[in-house]
Amino acid sequence: MTTSTKTTSVLYIDHAGHPAPLSTAYHATASRLLSSSIDDRRPPSTLTEIDSAYCPQCLLFHDAAAAAGKSMKGNCPRATCRSCPVCAAVLTVVMEPPRGSNDDDAQNLVGMYSCSYCRWTSEECKVMNQVQVNQETKKVDAESIVEATDMLLYEIESRVKEDGGGKDADNLFDCLVETWGKKAQEEERRKKGGGISLNKQQRRTTHLTIGGGGSGSKLWTLETLEDCTKAKQDKVKWSLEDAAMDKMSRLNFDSDEEEEEEEAEKKKNYINLTSEQVARQSVIVSSSSMAEPSGNVLLLPVPIQLRPRKSRRCRAELAAGRTGILVKPKLNPLEGDSSLRSGHGQWYKKVRFISCVCVCIFFHS
Repeated sequence: MTTSTKTTSVLYIDHAGHPAPLSTAYHATASRLLSSSIDDRRPPSTLTEIDSAYCPQCLLFHDAAAAAGKSMKGNCPRATCRSCPVCAAVLTVVMEPPRGSNDDDAQNLVGMYSCSYCRWTSEECKVMNQVQVNQETKKVDAESIVEATDMLLYEIESRVKEDGGGKDADNLFDCLVETWGKKAQEEERRKKGGGISLNKQQRRTTHLTIGGGGSGSKLWTLETLEDCTKAKQDKVKWSLEDAAMDKMSRLNFDSDEEEEEEEAEKKKNYINLTSEQVARQSVIVSSSSMAEPSGNVLLLPVPIQLRPRKSRRCRAELAAGRTGILVKPKLNPLEGDSSLRSGHGQWYKKVRFISCVCVCIFFHS
């Protein structure tokens, strides 16, 4: 007896003619058109739009155009939304006595950023300010905390401008916006033309051959490109391994104890860091345009990047002039309407659909 190992799957055809599983299927609220989230087939049945941007720390929403503008540059503008330059954890603003002072002295407090994970503070990069303490209550008022937080943000912006990083960042951002603007214009021009328009040079290069175009030449395909890319990656990998082995063979293992202590001291700050965190430090230090990248003194608090809030729309509904809001198909009509912002459990709004789903069975004797 033989058993078959083939699995049977049920696919649904969307209005663009693409088969898709039920987990990626949607239906519009104003029509019965079935849509899917499959984007690798042309033409897709849905369109992804960016409605707004939000901060993952303070959950404050911003307009998409304002978030991508030159003033925000895709970062949260609030002073409390900063991440640690060493471990990328979220920083908090604390009011503590400065180093070397008496801990019981409540009259001399400074505001600074502090990381609760790696214990890094902005005092190392000289980003701190004095906090006014109420003489009667011996505590810091709420207004003083807000003022100290704003001053911390002002100090960071001043340091970036003094180091020249602000001008370089503005030029890079302007170049990025200009490049994406050109790509958007090309895409819009292509859509109006009804497809991809190829010039003479592109037509000549669409059918490339390997081997000089002779009788023994092979037609260029996607598999050929993948094989060539894999061969190049393997070649680079082998060269790096050979260079690493050559370097290891030339190391002197009979070094003195003093040299070993110096190497251990250099690696002490990076022993608990991953490769991504070390790369993050090098990128931040190089972008700050400072001359001595030796230690955490040069690292400033990093602003938290905004995340886009995306929505998927039906292309056929948008072409008809409707919103094309998509919802997931529901097996039970009493679960509530997923398109509503509130009141998902209001089952009585769908009681009228019970007769369309429940099957009436009659028994006759």
